[in-house]
Amino acid sequence: MEVTGPHEQTREGPMAESSEHQQEKAAQELSNYVLARMKQGKDKRAIAAEMKEDGVVHEEADRVVGKMYDAILAAARKERFAPDSWQSALLGGLGAAILGGVIWGLVIIYTGFEAGLVAWALGWFCGWAVVKMTGGKKGVQAQAVAVVSSLLGILLGKYIAFYHFLTEAVTEEHGAEAAAEISIFSGAVIEEFFMSIGDMLEPLDFFFVAAAIYTAWSLTRGLGVKAPDTGVPPELLK
Repeated sequence: MEVTGPHEQTREGPMAESSEHQQEKAAQELSNYVLARMKQGKDKRAIAAEMKEDGVVHEEADRVVGKMYDAILAAARKERFAPDSWQSALLGGLGAAILGGVIWGLVIIYTGFEAGLVAWALGWFCGWAVVKMTGGKKGVQAQAVAVVSSLLGILLGKYIAFYHFLTEAVTEEHGAEAAAEISIFSGAVIEEFFMSIGDMLEPLDFFFVAAAIYTAWSLTRGLGVKAPDTGVPPELLK
């Protein structure tokens, strides 16, 4: 019986992991290759023929492409935004905007800092909520809801902080009773907020707003493949 030394035993682990990593990387590259050509409108036969010409895979091109093509198509059907997805998307996006906006507003009030990273996280939260509430739906419609929700959440957070500091100022000048008469839903306060928002924004704010929008947009971005309707409910497609 051959005895394996300790150095030989430990050598197999990293080599196996490296081989596994290479296989995963190759599979991902192949998947990206197929997806890119599906976006160009090519069918599985055309993609397989192109792969053979490029020397990407060998004689099993038809089988490999067919398997990946069908998997991508099934995923595209499953994530397709349907008319009945609007309600769930709006509930998820607006709910996340309200919750995230309130949290950000409170962070500003209690820390005295804008905490732009929270605004960035709000973009992620809105995008995640839209995808979660719709059962994984993505695409332009989902992106629009996520982005608008992110902006509403950011505005809400700033408005809550604005209202708080406004009532603080009124309390110092005119007393607590006068401040208590100012409603957070007051049209005059809301109008004053939008008139003052330009003075409240700093250069760094634009970066975090852009980051929040990009994050919300990216999380809800679909595969970009047109999947014909099969008449089968997406949840039944594997």
